[in-house]
Amino acid sequence: MILEVKNLVSGYQNKRVLHGLAFGMEDGEVVGTIGHNGGGKTTLLKTLFGLLSPWEGQVFFRGHEITGRKPGFNVKEGIAYMPQGQGLFPDLTVMENLEISSFGLDPQTLKKRSQQVFELFPILEERKRQRAGTLSGGEQRMMSVGLTLMHEPTLMFLDEPSLGLAPRIVQLVMENIIEINRRFKNSILLVEQNFEQVKRIAGKIIVIKLGQIVFSGVLDPSMDKRKLWKYF
Repeated sequence: MILEVKNLVSGYQNKRVLHGLAFGMEDGEVVGTIGHNGGGKTTLLKTLFGLLSPWEGQVFFRGHEITGRKPGFNVKEGIAYMPQGQGLFPDLTVMENLEISSFGLDPQTLKKRSQQVFELFPILEERKRQRAGTLSGGEQRMMSVGLTLMHEPTLMFLDEPSLGLAPRIVQLVMENIIEINRRFKNSILLVEQNFEQVKRIAGKIIVIKLGQIVFSGVLDPSMDKRKLWKYF
């Protein structure tokens, strides 16, 4: 098991958001997490990645406890996080963004990893000398996903990669996530509002309501969104 979460409680200042979450992920698995806005999905990713310190509970990565560990250590061990929104340096070029995200890598490795990103997103190679802030919304989202790949993570946390994108671009971004999982065999915990897209790419689904998991299980391809309404 690549990720195991036990009785996770977390929040902000005096506001408790997560109430004892527990679940696990296997190597190479894509897990989709859905739920209403404010239900705790982003808080979960931030707590797992170390941006928030949990109040209670434990997080294990490949059997070793990493509860509350700083993000820098998690990145070094193969955990990546793509925040909601773009998460870019808008005044720097595409290539400069890749270089900054690759702290600690030697030039040869940097070249190899950036080429992997360009193979997945050819449009970014065409735009590599363009400032990231001038890219289209879809191109910026591809850039954000690409940045998470620079340290060859084995576990990726992706927070709403489809947010604010046109349907055609959403389709393209999701196809890229499928290809990343196929090519690199990494595990992906995906937070999404777009249930139809989650249904396409995730093997398991977690539904979070008011900071609690109300449904967790294998996703039936024929599942209708209406069957999940009882959990909301």
